[in-house]
Amino acid sequence: MNKKRTSDHYPSTTPNVGLIDNANDLHKPNPNKFMPIVPNISKPNIIYINEEKVIILKKMIKNRGVEFKDRNHQIVDKKLFKNGLCKVIIENIPKVGYIYRIVEPYLTIEEKEILNIILALFKQTIDYDVSAEKSHNELRKTLFKFIEQIISKYDVSIPEQSKEKIYYYLERDIIGYDKIDLLLKDENVEDISCNGPEYPIFIYHRLHENIPTNIIFESDNYLDSFIIRLAQRSGKHISLSQPMVDGRLQDGSRIQCTLQEVTPRGSTFTIRRFRETPLTPIDLIKKGTLSVQMAAYLWLTVENGASILFCGGTASGKTTALNAISLFIPPTKKIVSIEDTRELNIPHQNWIAGVTREGFAHGQNQSTMWICST
Repeated sequence: MNKKRTSDHYPSTTPNVGLIDNANDLHKPNPNKFMPIVPNISKPNIIYINEEKVIILKKMIKNRGVEFKDRNHQIVDKKLFKNGLCKVIIENIPKVGYIYRIVEPYLTIEEKEILNIILALFKQTIDYDVSAEKSHNELRKTLFKFIEQIISKYDVSIPEQSKEKIYYYLERDIIGYDKIDLLLKDENVEDISCNGPEYPIFIYHRLHENIPTNIIFESDNYLDSFIIRLAQRSGKHISLSQPMVDGRLQDGSRIQCTLQEVTPRGSTFTIRRFRETPLTPIDLIKKGTLSVQMAAYLWLTVENGASILFCGGTASGKTTALNAISLFIPPTKKIVSIEDTRELNIPHQNWIAGVTREGFAHGQNQSTMWICST
C-alpha cells in the first residue's frame, strides 16, 4: 500500500495529537474513529491513531513530574539520572505500543515561585555565555557560583529539602537543553524530532526505533524561544529572514531548525546524535553492512588513492561508511575534509577539518561533503 495522506480521514473534533498505532489497524480504517499521522518511514503503509491513545498520551504529558503506575503497563526499560533524582521509563502499553516517559522532580507552587525568581534575577544580573567554558562540569561550577551570589545578594530563601530540585531545574534550563535535556543524556537516543507546538516529541531509540515521548512544547512562543537558543548554541542565527538553519552542538550532534514561516504547522527542530566512538570497518562487517570482501576491496582502493563516491538517501549510512572507510587511510597521510555541517570523527592527527559557508553571491551553491588524503 502506498503512503497517502488525505483530509478525508480527519474528524473535526479529534485533537491533532496521538501515538503510532500497530499495523493490525491498517486494514480497518474508520474515518469516525481514526485519523492519520505521518507514518514510520520504515513501514510503507498508512498508519492511524485512535482517541484512546490521545487520552493516554495527554495523561502522561500532564503527569511528567509524577510517576503513576498502571497494572496494564509493562516497563521495558528504566534508567536513572542525577543519582535517582530523575528517570526515563520506556513502557509498552496494550493497544498503544512503546512510550518513552521522562519523570522529573515535582515542584510545589512555592518551589516554582523560587525557581522563577532566581531565573529572572540571573537573566537580569548575569551576562553569561554557556559556550564560553570547555566542559559541562566547568559550566556547572561557574553557574552554581553565580547562583550562590544571587541568593546571598538578594536574600532568596530556599528550604533545604527543595534545594536539590531547584538546582536541578536551574542547571537544566540555563546550561542544559530545557525539556529535552535528559534525551541528550540517554546514549540510546539517536534522533530527536519536534514537529511543532502541542505535538509530542518523537525519538529514534536504538532498540525500539521511533517512539513518542511525554515531552511537549505547549505554545509557539515557547518553542520559538527554545529554537532560537538552540541555534545560538550551535553558533548560528535563525530569524524571519533566515528561517532554516543547520548547525552542530558542542557534543557533535547535528541540528536542523525551522521557523513556522517555512513549516506552517509550527516551528520544528531535529537533532541527530552521533556516537562518541565511531563505528569501524570491523563493526560494519559484524553488523552485516559490509562483507569481508567489500571491506578488503575498499581497503585496497583507499591505499592506492582511488576515488570513492558514497551515495544514498537521508540517514542511509553515508557518513558512517565514510567515517569507517577513512580509517584505512595511513596515519601519516595528510587529510583535508570539507562538510556543510561537521560530522566526521576520525583519529588521524594530520587532519584539517573544514566546513563550508554561504557565498556572498545571490544563489551561490555550497560545496557538498568530501574528503581527500595526500
